Amino acid sequence: IWRRICGMDDSMDGIIEEENGMNPVKSNGRNVSWVWAHTERPQEPVADEHRGKIMCIHCRGWFSMKTNTSGWKFHLKRHGITETSDPIPIDLSQSHIPPQQTHALEPKTVGNSKTEINPTKWSNLIDPIRLESLVRSWLNEDIPAFDYGGYIVGDSMNSATLYAKSPGILAGIPFIQAIFKLLNLKFKLLNSYSDGSRLIAPFPIKIGVVNGQTNHILIAERIALNTLSRCSGIATRACNLRELANANHYHGIIAATRKTTPGFRLVEKYGVLVGGCDTHRMDLSSMIMIKDNHVAACGGSIKSAVLNAKNVGGFTVKVEVECKTLEEAIEAGNAGADVVMLDNCKSGKEMHEKAMKLKELFQDQLIIEGSGGLDESNIVEYFSEFVDVLSLSIFQKFECVDFSLKID
Repeated sequence: IWRRICGMDDSMDGIIEEENGMNPVKSNGRNVSWVWAHTERPQEPVADEHRGKIMCIHCRGWFSMKTNTSGWKFHLKRHGITETSDPIPIDLSQSHIPPQQTHALEPKTVGNSKTEINPTKWSNLIDPIRLESLVRSWLNEDIPAFDYGGYIVGDSMNSATLYAKSPGILAGIPFIQAIFKLLNLKFKLLNSYSDGSRLIAPFPIKIGVVNGQTNHILIAERIALNTLSRCSGIATRACNLRELANANHYHGIIAATRKTTPGFRLVEKYGVLVGGCDTHRMDLSSMIMIKDNHVAACGGSIKSAVLNAKNVGGFTVKVEVECKTLEEAIEAGNAGADVVMLDNCKSGKEMHEKAMKLKELFQDQLIIEGSGGLDESNIVEYFSEFVDVLSLSIFQKFECVDFSLKID
């Protein structure tokens, strides 16, 4: 839009001149040239009227940016004439950019099927009765007897503001809403924030407001903050992994594992979904996964283990087999397994070659999952067109997002 207003030729090689030091910086092919006019430079003093604006090196015009409810507007003043761009609709005030928007429209392909992520109404996934039971267990754990702090502050009506204090992906709103509701507190989100919103500096950011009895606000405080910070941290890591896959043109699934915190699985799996990754199986009843111990207990026969699984799981439950070698994976495929996990491959090349051979033998009848020792430092090596799913322990090694709740 700036180039259109300026009339700058597309072939010009642009630079950016920074305010401090005025060192030219390449503009990554965007053909943009700015001079920031926040401070005076001895070689070119800046008039007061131009402070806080930017100057185009090519047309010598001064630019400013203004916002209103309709979005961004760029203003260019050149030779005494001011030109204004059309509004660019964007919510500048709160940087509400759900991470799923960057990849929700890209279908995930597994076998012959394609599915798309729907980032709306995440809360509809959660059974309200199960949610209330979960919240009650948290409150019972935190207050097994007397609430001494509640006695100190009393039950007068008050309000508190929820702040985000570090960057990340917001996730866990249904859980904190349930906490506040059970304590007869009213909670209102501010500025269109919702699960999936990016939290971007400057901090702190106002996320919401809680109203109700002071003692109830303080009962909810730590449980709500713990839940929100952990769920958001997991969503942030999941989002980073999904964006890493997208940047490297990997269109398979990035999945979590079942290495969750006892009693907190629903929150952690929810965070993975909000971040744009796959939950994998939710529990032992969701899918039959035959691991090395299962095979050993069946006398070492993968075929026997798969047939036993098929007998009880029926046609509605998938069967996956953890395989250390290509031979084991082929045996699992021939036995009728739906998914084979290539576990602990020593390199991405090894996994790629095994997966390619399995796809040659079984076509799209077999889903190939790769797992074992994967994280952000090495997962790119394992991106392969023949690997449908890469799974890792997203619930471990994540960094919590920082929130606080302050009485107004």
